[in-house]
Amino acid sequence: MSPIFAAKERMSEATTECVLLIECWPADADVITNALANDVQSRFAVENVHELSDGLERIAKGDVRAVIVDIEMPNGRSVAAIERLLTAAPHVPILILSAAENESVARQGVERGAYDYQLKRNFDKFRLRRTVRAMLEYHAADEQAFMYRQCAELSLLCTGDAVVISDSTERVTHLNSAAELITGWSQKEAQGEPLNKIFGVIDCKTRTGSADGLPRGWRPMGSHLVRAVAY
Repeated sequence: MSPIFAAKERMSEATTECVLLIECWPADADVITNALANDVQSRFAVENVHELSDGLERIAKGDVRAVIVDIEMPNGRSVAAIERLLTAAPHVPILILSAAENESVARQGVERGAYDYQLKRNFDKFRLRRTVRAMLEYHAADEQAFMYRQCAELSLLCTGDAVVISDSTERVTHLNSAAELITGWSQKEAQGEPLNKIFGVIDCKTRTGSADGLPRGWRPMGSHLVRAVAY
């Protein structure tokens, strides 16, 4: 199952998803909270804090699935404030709310890693719900992909075979220790090198290099190419 489908299934089974709202204006906080609370397709647990510092403290405690931040707060109208959030929550999607006159700041925040931004004067509760649902799916998929990578790395460490992993352009992304021993290349040296340079294929009869491209037995795994060679 792909990460995004696994993420959707996970969301359908979850009871609530914590959305952190950093909003100092009570009226705006009520509008946003009510819009998300009335979403029949998802169950959002909205937690509202009034200061950026309080938001950073809440993020540090964990279990925040998405962040909505109003940069019209005092001390919030700067890219530096957004970068503090991005540093505190690098894997949590962040939606920026902004006034039209500060749209350039919101755009810079997205360029630096925030998920998206919305102008407060064009507030649309249906668009907000759709965006937050997409953010939660994105976060869940990112977690699932991270878990897959962790499992793959553990498998590489534990297997007795030599394993070389390349990307879709056939450039090496990883060698385990057995592959380092067989190829004579270290992980650091091989990173980014062409696959056929690290693991050349030699014709068993002519003893010359093969020009057939991808060696026989290599197979795609997601966006990677993987081959285990017994030794």
